[in-house]
Amino acid sequence: MGQLLGKLGLARRGHTFYALRHTFETIGGESRDQVAVDAIMGHSRDDMASVYRERIGDDRLRAVAEHVRHWLLEKPLEQKGCRRKKD
Repeated sequence: MGQLLGKLGLARRGHTFYALRHTFETIGGESRDQVAVDAIMGHSRDDMASVYRERIGDDRLRAVAEHVRHWLLEKPLEQKGCRRKKD
């Protein structure tokens, strides 16, 4: 990801694949469907619910992704806790 961002001229300190995952986990968790967030993130748990769970519906996965997409595209950067780069 670092090489891609560099080629696109978007490389910045702190803009890493880990930061992307961290943000998705944080904002996705606000969707109140942690099971779907865990599935998207590839996280596994050693609890009985996870053992018995056969699948997670596409509608739940889509709802989490849409929640994050809405946060990313619809809110001004200042409301996300981001600072705009000053010229």
